[in-house]
Amino acid sequence: MPTATAGDPAALARDFDLRRLSPDFYADPYPVYHTLRAREPVKRMPDGSLFLTRFRDVQAVYRDPKTFSSDKTVEFRPKYGDSPLYTHHTTSLVFNDPPRHTRVRKLIAGALTARDRGHGAGTRPARRRLAGRRGRTRTHRSDRRLRVGDSGGDHR
Repeated sequence: MPTATAGDPAALARDFDLRRLSPDFYADPYPVYHTLRAREPVKRMPDGSLFLTRFRDVQAVYRDPKTFSSDKTVEFRPKYGDSPLYTHHTTSLVFNDPPRHTRVRKLIAGALTARDRGHGAGTRPARRRLAGRRGRTRTHRSDRRLRVGDSGGDHR
């Protein structure tokens, strides 16, 4: 299927599929988000899931765990069976609803601050050492290819 472009907003909204994103989307997703918000703010994906583009819709989903649950126990059982991967995916913070999510989040709140996540200027050397050991490559907002661990300037 050809990739729809921003020049054809109707086709862009109609054909949007998270499984087939173009390099242009990765370089600059904001025109696509704008088009989806204007034409199809709640986009039904080919797999049946919903892709939300408006803050108020996302907020409503997060505030209604009875309707929009993060619990994956039923969905993940056939995929992972009774395995460590199943345990991980069904006990992880992101796959839990309140009140368990809230209780766990409070316990780890200190680790969720920007400084503790490694976003402060004083953490760059440690992040570079860690990333350098992993040897992965990433693309940064500046669209330059960087070897993770290179100094590459200030990328905040």
